[in-house]
Amino acid sequence: MGRNNLNSDKYTNPVTRLLFGVVCCMLWGSAFPGIKLGYEWLVIDGAGSQILFAGLRFTMAGIFTFCYGLIVDAPTMKIRRQNLLPLIGQGIIQTAIAYIFFYVGVAHMTGAKSSIINSTGAFFSLLFAGLVLRTEKITSRKWLACILGFAGVVAINLGNGGMGGEFTLLGDGCIIISAISSGIGTVTSKGLASRESPVAVTAYQLFTGGVIMIVLGLALGGRVYGFELKSVLLLLYLAGLSTYAFIIWTKLLKFNPAGKISVYGFMTPIFGVFLSGLLLGENVMTVQNVMGLALVCAGVLIVNSDKSAAGLDRDEG
Repeated sequence: MGRNNLNSDKYTNPVTRLLFGVVCCMLWGSAFPGIKLGYEWLVIDGAGSQILFAGLRFTMAGIFTFCYGLIVDAPTMKIRRQNLLPLIGQGIIQTAIAYIFFYVGVAHMTGAKSSIINSTGAFFSLLFAGLVLRTEKITSRKWLACILGFAGVVAINLGNGGMGGEFTLLGDGCIIISAISSGIGTVTSKGLASRESPVAVTAYQLFTGGVIMIVLGLALGGRVYGFELKSVLLLLYLAGLSTYAFIIWTKLLKFNPAGKISVYGFMTPIFGVFLSGLLLGENVMTVQNVMGLALVCAGVLIVNSDKSAAGLDRDEG
């Protein structure tokens, strides 16, 4: 009991919660240029190969997470029978559907722009939790934080920042579907994490979704070539960041309201934009990008100081 309270304090403390949220978003932001580099280094072409690449990454991430859980606290990795189907469903929603569309979308747009559009998942998460499930109250601070965060996303996408282009179904459309699925998955993940170990939830979710994507990718004729040291290390990095980020994110959701955590997702495009510029040479150093960063940070700080949400932490933990 004391150990659970210690974990709760660590993940509900405003400073450590913010730090964990930033680290998760930084890792996810680095995945955008990482995936683009993977497409090049592993000679990936076509939807089948893109989905297969995603499946390899998340199946590995699931295995890594299982290993971590068995080392840290093996008994908690045993899932109750009644939660097995919900966990499979979680893998379908938050991993398979989200990343099938995500990987196809990233292939048809810049890493910077895809990271920006994908960040709207935080907004869908808030709406789903507050308006559909009605598990959380959407306070005025949360609305203000999301408005500022979304304004930051819009600001980054304005002007001649090298991220323009017409709306396409394979690009923008797929990323939006991915964001919706991911946003819903964020909320449903909180419910599962309250009944099972966050590490176990993460492991089953990643592995189930990864296997589904491997099967689908192979069925569509997907192939992955070009395995050499740098491409293997990149694949291991992508799998490892998913393992760490999803474990921490699920623990944050276990001890905090989903709306309060999901708003951190607006930081992911900030890292995605600047890392895409650094690693892919995309044009991102513009005034509107700096404005976007300021707006996103303001939104995160506002929701992090929401006293009414702090009360919900104890009610929903």
